[in-house]
Amino acid sequence: MSILIIWLAVFFTIHLRNLYHIEQKEKEQLKSIVEYANEGILMIRQDGKIYSSNPAVEKIFGYKSIDILTKVIDELIPNFAIILKEYFKNISNPLSPRVGESLKCKRKDESEFYIDINLSYFHENGAIVWIVFILDVTDRVKNDELAKANLKMMHEYNQKLESEVKQRTEELARSNQKLISNQAIYHSIADNYPDGFIGVMDRSLKYVLVGGKGLSALGLDSKSIINDIIFDNIYQSMSVYAEKALVKVFDGKKVSFDIELKGDFYNVTAVPIESPGHPIQEILVVVKNISVHKNLEYELMKTLEKEKELNTLKSRFVTMASHEFRTPLTTILSSAFLVENYTGQQVENERKKHLERIKRAVNGLTELLNDFLSLGQLEEGKVHLMLKSMNLKVFCEDLIQEVSLTKKEGQKIVFEFEGEDTEIAMDKHLLRNILLNLLSNAIKYSPISSNIGLTISVASKNITLKVSDQGIGIPPDEQKLIFKRFFRAKNTIQIQGTGLGLNIVRRYVKLLTGKIFFESRLDKGTIFTVILPLKRTTELNQKT
Repeated sequence: MSILIIWLAVFFTIHLRNLYHIEQKEKEQLKSIVEYANEGILMIRQDGKIYSSNPAVEKIFGYKSIDILTKVIDELIPNFAIILKEYFKNISNPLSPRVGESLKCKRKDESEFYIDINLSYFHENGAIVWIVFILDVTDRVKNDELAKANLKMMHEYNQKLESEVKQRTEELARSNQKLISNQAIYHSIADNYPDGFIGVMDRSLKYVLVGGKGLSALGLDSKSIINDIIFDNIYQSMSVYAEKALVKVFDGKKVSFDIELKGDFYNVTAVPIESPGHPIQEILVVVKNISVHKNLEYELMKTLEKEKELNTLKSRFVTMASHEFRTPLTTILSSAFLVENYTGQQVENERKKHLERIKRAVNGLTELLNDFLSLGQLEEGKVHLMLKSMNLKVFCEDLIQEVSLTKKEGQKIVFEFEGEDTEIAMDKHLLRNILLNLLSNAIKYSPISSNIGLTISVASKNITLKVSDQGIGIPPDEQKLIFKRFFRAKNTIQIQGTGLGLNIVRRYVKLLTGKIFFESRLDKGTIFTVILPLKRTTELNQKT
């Protein structure tokens, strides 16, 4: 018996210890739930004093826990007694329903907010202890108030809108009748517009109305381009240009620009179609054919430009001629004076030297005059192609003899002829000027005792002329300007010249339907190549 009693005592001790541990664990769990709950939880005695609160209450009301425990519930939640009465009305609900409407409260800093509360209770030592669950619903309340205000405003707006719709419907009926009349007038004007067309575009730059006699000149008609962008039917690049300009009209601006369509020039003028109090939705576009005026304007500008250029040429001619003629004339005068005073056999070499100077000066003057005469004839359109039968090889040999008079001391002209030596049809005057200019330049810009090359190649369809020298060359940065009239490279300033020769050569080559190009290295020399179409004497005789 004693053993049984001892065993029972041990069993009950262990059981009670387990129950204690379970109770402690449940207390800890309950404490964690209360501590970390999002809702505020208050415990209130029957006299209204608060004796327990969780951290959520501190956050909601802005008081510290020690301050909350010194207060009665009415200080935090006004009229709590009335709330209790309402709770007892709904006590039949076992789920502790939310009490009443959302309540307005104040935080410690006097800012207002709204809460919803739920109530529960238990008995402790014969007295009721109230558990108050508190949820901050300020955002929800404000959203509800805003929704009510919006609903009221929407109701008032709908009433106003109904009134305006009725008024607008009546105005629209009147406007529609007026629009029908205006469209009839517009179509009458547009369809009879003589030198172009008139259209109305919407904000997407598509025609809603269009008409005019000028549409047929572009291969279009009004029906085919409604709801289309007119310039898309012609040129894409023109469409992009026109679009950028026309978009500005919807900002209230007037634009005007010229375009070219299928060989004709048109002026496009666009203005906004304004409706007071409303954004611009449509623009009026007038497209007028101005080809006649443009052509007249172009011809006038061309004539003025040519007149201006001729005046410049005259001015430069006078300046250059006074300078270029003075040097050779001075040379001729001084050499003639010296020759006249040289007598006797002992000065024969000096006389020959001065006679050579006189001949070179005279040839230089002749070359200068030829350049100016050739330029004048080209400008006046007096140079015409005259093909005659000639032997190219003999012609070149004679020309070399002629130009040899201007060679410097020790210079040598090396002539090579390749291909068939036959009669060809050629304008001797133009060919002579081309070769004379190129050879004269080679001599002028090459040092003494250097070789000048002339190579003629006759092929089945072309004649190739090459003139080479071992002279000063053309600076790379100036090579693109070498055929420009009056242009002289910077390394030729000390050498006599007009800057006209190569310009004349290129124009003569063009008259002969040929090509000219060159290769040049500074201080190494230059090679000019001229390619001319081969016309045989038999072809000339057949045409004759």
